[in-house]
This record gives sequence, C-alpha cells and structure tokens, in this order.
Amino acid sequence: MHKVKVFYDNRRGVRVTDRVFSTRLRDEQLSAIVSVKVGREPLFIVGPIGSGLSLFGLGFSDVLEATHAMALIFIGSALIAGGYCLASLTVGTLFNDKAVFWRDLWTIQRVRRALRDAMHVASVESSGQPSCPELPATSSRQAKRRR
Repeated sequence: MHKVKVFYDNRRGVRVTDRVFSTRLRDEQLSAIVSVKVGREPLFIVGPIGSGLSLFGLGFSDVLEATHAMALIFIGSALIAGGYCLASLTVGTLFNDKAVFWRDLWTIQRVRRALRDAMHVASVESSGQPSCPELPATSSRQAKRRR
C-alpha cells in the first residue's frame, strides 16, 4: 500500500500530495499538470493607477490642501501595496491553462514550490531518474520550516 506524502497543507482547502493537487473547488492529478505559473495581474492593473494618484498628489501638493494631497498619496500607496501582495496560481494542462486560486503572494509561492517538489519526486519515482536535474531536492529542514 502506498503511503501518501503531503508536501503542503494549509488546512483551508489547499493541499499538495505526491499524486494530487486539490483546492476547495477542484482537484488536479499531478501527472496531468504541465506548467505552474504565478500571475501578477493585480499589480499590473493597480500599479499605474496607484502611481498616478501618488504622483498627482505630490505634483499638485502646492495647489491642494495638505489633507487632500496626503490622502491621494496614501490611497495610491495602498493600491500599490495591495496589488503587490495579491497573486494568482495558474495551472497548465496539456490543452488549457486555468487560474486555480487567488491568495497572497507568499502562500502562492509556497504552493508553487510544493507543486514543483511533488512533481520532481513523482518523476523520480516513475522513471528512476530526475526529469529536471537542475531542481534541487528539498531538505528536511526546509520542509519542516514550510509547515
């Protein structure tokens, strides 16, 4: 009997094992996954808007009241910070790519690393040799730190 090895589990619906990547709404077999991408669409959308608001507040600070200029700078900075912190995880199969879920950037990066490690281990177990030799195997200390 095969014991399931868990690479990531945040106990809120996202789990990566040696065979399956599952979220609250869908499950994907690791063997079907071809690519994993971190999308930064919110940053590309709100970055120019936030920069424009902040620069407008700075540029017209002599004409605007101090509270209005500070409010524009604060709102612009908050938009940029929010856009930086939000990301999407896109999983590509043979025929299509789909955004699986949206979370903060740090959770997305941990899930992506767990998927990479799980796919690496699955390729080693199936073929006996790694398909991507440049990917380092995760040490046990790094795996404990992620949990």
